[in-house]
Amino acid sequence: MAICKKTQWLLNEGLKKLSQSRSKQKQMHIDDAPGLFLVVYPSGNANWRTRIEGKNPLSGKKYSHNVSLGQASKVSYIEAIARCEELKKRTAEGISPDAHNMTLAEFFDTIYLPWAKRNKRSARDDISRFNNHIRDSIGNLRVSEVRHLHLQRLVSSMESSKSIPLVNRIIALLKANFRQANLAGLITSNPAALLRMRKENNERSRTLSKSELNTLYRSMEGDSDRLCTLLIRLLLATGMRISEALNAKHADVDEENRLLKLHRTKNGKSRFVALSDEAMMVMKELRQLRQNDYLFPGSGQNAMSRPTNSLKRILQRAGIEGVTYHDMRRTACSLLVNSGVPLLDASKYLGHSSVAVTAAHYAVLDNSRLHEAATKISEVLRHAATQCVGGSHE
Repeated sequence: MAICKKTQWLLNEGLKKLSQSRSKQKQMHIDDAPGLFLVVYPSGNANWRTRIEGKNPLSGKKYSHNVSLGQASKVSYIEAIARCEELKKRTAEGISPDAHNMTLAEFFDTIYLPWAKRNKRSARDDISRFNNHIRDSIGNLRVSEVRHLHLQRLVSSMESSKSIPLVNRIIALLKANFRQANLAGLITSNPAALLRMRKENNERSRTLSKSELNTLYRSMEGDSDRLCTLLIRLLLATGMRISEALNAKHADVDEENRLLKLHRTKNGKSRFVALSDEAMMVMKELRQLRQNDYLFPGSGQNAMSRPTNSLKRILQRAGIEGVTYHDMRRTACSLLVNSGVPLLDASKYLGHSSVAVTAAHYAVLDNSRLHEAATKISEVLRHAATQCVGGSHE
């Protein structure tokens, strides 16, 4: 690439001043772009540079340093001015020049995660999914280097060994990360935009039968993880989501009115959970184990993480298979409906926004109720047939 006249003039002037001063380099400032200068070396080479000052989003500290904009033999005078202006614009928006070189893992830890903690209920789930399924695979790639092919290969590699719901949640996490990177100006196009969610079969209907509940409670007696057993009991007694239970605090419990306030639920609204005698007994035991503000305390001032291994141990000892924490919520709803509680009341109890959701996915009738319904239909039909045979056809 031929050097333009303006750049060549600056280069010649720089070389003249170098020969007079015998210094190792000379900075030629550009009047048309304050902050931009051409660094000329005795060898005849020259680089465009600018000085940037701002606050680094990675550390929160102020910085002031020179940033290279390219060699004079490859970047024209006009291009150098444009790059300088763009860099100053991004710096004014709070984006450090260093951010453009950060890896996906660094971006997740320092920019995405703080945003998620402010705006999402599932920030802790995001940490787990990123660490377990993304960090070791593509976390070392620079954000600007990640392409759609990298993400597609990652997703495809998981489809044979991971459940479809988990794959979809990882896709959603990738989309959210690169959406934030795009908004931050670190990338101009989103490599995750074309990722497609896999079709899920959401017709899960697993609930605990009465005999399994009896076995489960026997299995929990004396278990080493007391918090896990209390968590299971509370989920069954209230029908809460596990995320709601783990995020609840002691200050949210109104003992006088036997209510627990949930500040952020799945639909973004707050709601109150009625506390039965069983739930109040659990609350009393949790107060005895109190270590911080959370009902289920974790390390330091944090909430407890989902005790997956403890649940597996308890279920295995009870000889129960195929049960998750969310199945506790479905079991609670089915216990209500099968006990004669109206579907609308059960829906409100679980905090669903629609009775249709409760009916479609949570209100699982046991066989006795189904047989009872079949018997009632049979009686009506038998009566109709009897009336038709013995009655008048006028």
